[in-house]
Amino acid sequence: EASYGQNGYRWHAQIVADDFFHKKLCTAPGQLKPCRAMPHIKLSELLERLAQNERGSWILSGELNQWPGLTNLELVSITCKVRSVVATSIKRLWLQNAKQKDAPGDPVSVLSALHGKKLRSLRATFRDADWTSIGWGPTSPGFVLWYPGLLDGSLRHGTDITVFARSNSTCSAATATSCHFFTHRYAKATEGLKDRLIWHGAVLVEWSHGLFCSVVELAWLNGLGGYMGRCNWCRDKLEVPNKLFASMPSTMKAPWQQNLAEIRMIDVPAKNLQEFQAFLHEFSGSGDLPISEQRFFDPYVAYTGKVHTQHRSVADILQYLLNYAAKNPQYEEARRNCQTFASDFFTLLTGEEAVPTQAFCRALYKPRAMDFMYAGPTSH
Repeated sequence: EASYGQNGYRWHAQIVADDFFHKKLCTAPGQLKPCRAMPHIKLSELLERLAQNERGSWILSGELNQWPGLTNLELVSITCKVRSVVATSIKRLWLQNAKQKDAPGDPVSVLSALHGKKLRSLRATFRDADWTSIGWGPTSPGFVLWYPGLLDGSLRHGTDITVFARSNSTCSAATATSCHFFTHRYAKATEGLKDRLIWHGAVLVEWSHGLFCSVVELAWLNGLGGYMGRCNWCRDKLEVPNKLFASMPSTMKAPWQQNLAEIRMIDVPAKNLQEFQAFLHEFSGSGDLPISEQRFFDPYVAYTGKVHTQHRSVADILQYLLNYAAKNPQYEEARRNCQTFASDFFTLLTGEEAVPTQAFCRALYKPRAMDFMYAGPTSH
């Protein structure tokens, strides 16, 4: 049984009436679409699946909004918005361990009393198991994932990645030789002003074994799991399911969090920069693919250099990433993003200064390359 405490990650869900319908959220009246960014749950379903355990906690059995990563969550509170002429406020209808005068009754009684009423901005807050604040698994802390698809095809995460790197014959003797900070815009049929301003940054790492390279990037937490494993560096991105998603543990298949970060290392078939640039060209606007299959606009390499850091084995590199993720768990669009990470990572590996390619990021950038070197706190 999961251990629930104050450290578990909190999830919010919108509670809706049984006949609720919204064309973006439902397939038909009362039929909710699965796996929404903000999970939704029908009032009757919540009542049916809510049960009290021997510790007195109220647990939602099964998956929330069919997210594999949101299972058996502990109910923490039920709230609603109250609008007045002056302002909008939040009213607590039920709060775990609250005094009787603050949020009376048990959640089942509170929810039952809402049947037949018009539900507006009714929200439930759930708490996951304690270990969810430190990683995707209880025994492997760290929000870093590695997809060695060209080795055994099994996605790994947290501290398990360094264990595998040391035990695998291909990786154990390999070292990083060169790295390249590259950037691109995302391919879209219609680009808005913001789309033209946002450039994704990542680092391509070449290894001494010469069998493949690895793309290392920072992005939204659960960005891969929440988007069905659709990774731009994998050729089978649009297949359902693709190989990356099929190899992903269920705990990683959860809504993406735009204010928190994960770090990814994805092995790619390209053996060097030239082969990887050919891949970028193939899936860019300058290639032959229709816009629906394109992934990149105007990709280019901003910095390139030899790896000079003394400890540069695959396990060393992965440990650097675990350290950085623990020290920098937040994601901020302007200050702590893919560009600032790529700048820090390139500087660590080469000893050469690199700065974000975006002007607004560059103006706010504060180098944090030293964060790779020291273990940080293990929770968000």
